[in-house]
Amino acid sequence: MRSSYKLAISLSFLFLPVICATGQYGGWAYAGYKYNKASIAPFTTGLSANIYTINPVVYDAHLAEWISVTFQSNNPRTPYYWVQLGYWKSPSYGLHYYYEWWDQNGYSGPQFLGYGPGPGTTHLYFVQKTGVTFTTWYYYIDYYLIASKYLSLPSPYAVDLRAEAEVSYTTNNPPKTSITGTHFSYLEYNYGGSWSLWDQHSVVLDPPYHIIEVSDYEFYAYGP
Repeated sequence: MRSSYKLAISLSFLFLPVICATGQYGGWAYAGYKYNKASIAPFTTGLSANIYTINPVVYDAHLAEWISVTFQSNNPRTPYYWVQLGYWKSPSYGLHYYYEWWDQNGYSGPQFLGYGPGPGTTHLYFVQKTGVTFTTWYYYIDYYLIASKYLSLPSPYAVDLRAEAEVSYTTNNPPKTSITGTHFSYLEYNYGGSWSLWDQHSVVLDPPYHIIEVSDYEFYAYGP
């Protein structure tokens, strides 16, 4: 279990966001966990995970592996608003860290940093806010603060917590990009000022992918 205090070291001059258009996609396939516990999620003030970096050939629009906190939406275009943090790879864009959000002001699209994780490395990703009713979220990678964002939300309370691998495809259905090697571990939430390992989960899974459930706070994914 991690310490209840996560050190925030701001090195903003090293983290230069690059906004890239992602185009229109035909669909998405997911493999991962959601927390799905109403008694905890609304009062969550943080989410963290260790994510191993895979580096497959991407045959589809993109591969992304991320954590996300979701919120109630009043927009018919999306069932949830969210904050999201992870890494991304597409055929024309190598491994890069990214973060994003969707709130009442619209969808940000992925905000790419100028670099990314090395293949085969594991990194700590976490998002956090300083109070239950606050809506400014802070994004961290390996304890370094990379960004913050004030969200305009119908309600500040979280709906759910998610940790997933994602493949977006255009013409391949089902997608062809391999997610073999995916490994999420030490999934934690912040509740009442303390960090705790996930104590339950539901599986999120689309074909052609598969999951190995190690525990409530750890899983592997593979396929096709």
